[in-house]
Amino acid sequence: MATSPYPALIALIALALPVDERAVPFACPAATAIPREMAIGTRYAEGDKSYSQIDPAAEAREQVVRQPISAPVSRIARLADQWRAATEADKPAIAACLQSHFLTQANSQAMMGATSQYDAFYREWMISSLAISYLKARPGLVLLKDTDAVQAWIRTSGEQIAEVNTQRLVSGTNDNHLYWGGVAVMASGLAAENVRLIETARQIRAAGLSVVATDGTLASELKRRALSFHYHLFAATALSAMIALDPEPIEASQREAMTRVASLISHEATQLKDGLLAQRTGIPQMAEDHPHQFYLIRPWVRDTAQLDLLTAGIARSYQFLGGDLDWLLSRLSNLPPLHGEE
Repeated sequence: MATSPYPALIALIALALPVDERAVPFACPAATAIPREMAIGTRYAEGDKSYSQIDPAAEAREQVVRQPISAPVSRIARLADQWRAATEADKPAIAACLQSHFLTQANSQAMMGATSQYDAFYREWMISSLAISYLKARPGLVLLKDTDAVQAWIRTSGEQIAEVNTQRLVSGTNDNHLYWGGVAVMASGLAAENVRLIETARQIRAAGLSVVATDGTLASELKRRALSFHYHLFAATALSAMIALDPEPIEASQREAMTRVASLISHEATQLKDGLLAQRTGIPQMAEDHPHQFYLIRPWVRDTAQLDLLTAGIARSYQFLGGDLDWLLSRLSNLPPLHGEE
């Protein structure tokens, strides 16, 4: 494999800066290749058809299996966020570093060997993060050498994920896994400027929002028993992310559906023992252990006081969505009003 030119380029950029701007030089962390093969398994108890009972031993095993994938993804997200926050003088060095990390993944064909459904699920989350990280720093990356190779890997990853999720749509599957596949396809399509991928993601989003019931529930997530609240939130987070990523506005009917499911989640967050989801599933709901997802729900809720309490002191960051959420949330800040709203 050819030696990457980026470490030398980064050093030259640093030396070209004025002395006062080199007082604390940027240090590019070493890039680690994400494996091509994945071997992801389930965290749930054997025989649990509702996928609502976590097996502690399986969860511990999966942490070990997933770490070689998640660690480089998190590192790339931090570099993209660092690029966004950097001064104009520092941006070129950080962009070159970030590009070297993306090129490492492209050269290693990261996650291209996904075979099982668990591989597919985890790959969708990780590609969502990676493609969003790319979008965050895209202005600093597109003119660099090897951009074509990086975008080709992102595009191919998106195409493979789109194929899996098109099959899910055809089979009638309509659940949180489909929606997270849509996030990966949408982000990959935007990063690679691929209209076909973007349109596929829009079809997935439309399918997801079309099944939001009048009370805000999602039939597939009601099957998750004690984790029904968690998976309603997980599904809605993906739907909201697809809307945030899309440069085109959504139809009023889709916004109304998104508002219904978000309002349900906001209400149910404090009604876990006897709320609607507890009644519909016949079992109290477990408290949410990833409250940062509430940030993606907040723009769709009129009264945000409860969500603000739930997220007090919680970092506005989520690995599956590229780290810091401010860039994504800013794209939801100017939603047009619904009919009847002022």
